[in-house]
Amino acid sequence: MKRSIIIEAPAKINLILDIKGKRPDGYHELVTVMHQVNLCDRLFMEEYDEGIVVASDNDSLPRREAILPTGRLN
Repeated sequence: MKRSIIIEAPAKINLILDIKGKRPDGYHELVTVMHQVNLCDRLFMEEYDEGIVVASDNDSLPRREAILPTGRLN
């Protein structure tokens, strides 16, 4: 039997987002104030024998599945 899990990813809005200078590691320093709103995405994950399959049941998105690379570059 394949394992599965459902996770809710809560939405948020940025009340303030200020992008500062670049850090030595290549990322940018950020100053932000976020507020969570009463919306979320529900992510359903299930084991597959090989690869990663991404699909959506949202009618406004394309109804196709994509096999994603699982190597270091992904």
